[in-house]
Amino acid sequence: MYTTKNSINHNSSSFDHKPATSRFAPPKFFVQPQVEQHQPISSEGLEKINTSESNWPDVSMFTYRPAPAPPPRVQMKRNIGKQGDNDKNISKNSENQANLSDGSTVPTQKHWETNRVVQIVGNPQQAQTTIIGNLPPNTRLKIISKEGNNNLGWVQIEVTTGPQMGLQGWVQESSGELELRPETTEVTIEKAKELFSELAGASYVDDLGKRYPIPFHYPANGCYARAHLMAQLLTEKGYASEKVFVISTYEHPLEVKTDFAEDMPERQQYNPVVKWWYHVAPVIKVRTKTNELIEMVIDPSLTKEPVTILQWTGMISTENFQCLSLDQVKQQLEKNQGSYDKNQRILFTASRYAYKSGDLDSPTEATANTKFNRDMYEISRFAGRKKSFEVVAMIRQELRSNRINAERIVTAINNCSPYETRVIKNSFRNLLAELKKRIAPADMAQIEALFKQAEGEDDEENI
Repeated sequence: MYTTKNSINHNSSSFDHKPATSRFAPPKFFVQPQVEQHQPISSEGLEKINTSESNWPDVSMFTYRPAPAPPPRVQMKRNIGKQGDNDKNISKNSENQANLSDGSTVPTQKHWETNRVVQIVGNPQQAQTTIIGNLPPNTRLKIISKEGNNNLGWVQIEVTTGPQMGLQGWVQESSGELELRPETTEVTIEKAKELFSELAGASYVDDLGKRYPIPFHYPANGCYARAHLMAQLLTEKGYASEKVFVISTYEHPLEVKTDFAEDMPERQQYNPVVKWWYHVAPVIKVRTKTNELIEMVIDPSLTKEPVTILQWTGMISTENFQCLSLDQVKQQLEKNQGSYDKNQRILFTASRYAYKSGDLDSPTEATANTKFNRDMYEISRFAGRKKSFEVVAMIRQELRSNRINAERIVTAINNCSPYETRVIKNSFRNLLAELKKRIAPADMAQIEALFKQAEGEDDEENI
């Protein structure tokens, strides 16, 4: 593990930033707790500052990203999976070796897989059962129902990852075609990218049965909930994960440039940012082609693919982060009665069940789910504004171009629901004022007509 002398330094040369019936709907949250091996110290932690389903093509391209940050140098005590590199500085060619874990293995959960080719069918209680297809060996799945099995061992399943992800049907558990297997603790970079893509498009179901996308396009708040949902999905798919936290207790918080930010003051419209006191995302272990075991962050709110911890922190701050072990963080919180030391930037990894930055006291899956249920209404409000923020990101992209495509903007707003249109009108007044300066009066008149029409339509808010 890192000691207090270790730090992530962002002050040298450059690297590129490349960027289902759901298990999350209560009452399925109430499961047997799985405690990970972390020492208990009670704390409250820090809260974040509060500063649609759509058919948009690759909206991630709308995100404004800063010029490449200087490449960090890391003084390390230990690297995962490679000996002989203790206490060395990481160069440009070995930056991916920056890891926080000590490489130890936590007792893992188990998941279902097929152990041979398995035929999947429609409801076996029907007079004529429909054959849906075949599942190859080692297909990962979850059992979603055992009702109506007619004592013949039929179970309803859903494929959780891979090309058949989301496929549902029935198989005979009693035939021995399914088996419980321990979760995978490390993956290839190709598999990491596949998992990233699956999580970036994932959704959840609220307690009323309504489905929402995980709100990656509302980065201003809710990272704790996004990380929770992603960690739960990784567990469901049979992959181990932890969470990585970055925290700043300086007067100036962490800051990320993104076109999905909320409305900005007039002079900042062309460089929108979100500001946080802390940020969190899942990390998984990845085995490289050179046989090194590294940690990579899955954070679709900032990137378009898995990135190293160094790349991730480089997008959040160009300042140094002090890398602490979990025990050191707990000692700091215990000393300060639940608060972090002032004037520091720290980075640490914790259990996948650590919901917020202070939830480090032997967290369990059940307690994390309870906390998420408490926040679900607010998170679903964020998710309900997905399309509004996608349109805003596109408007910001247009504002940075030499010639604005006003027709594109009008069409995008016209394709929004009345609620989504009202979000744009009422929540982005400064942005719209800047747009009005840049486009023809006739084009702005069309946009204002759409706003007026939306005010007169009493549709239901997306939450």
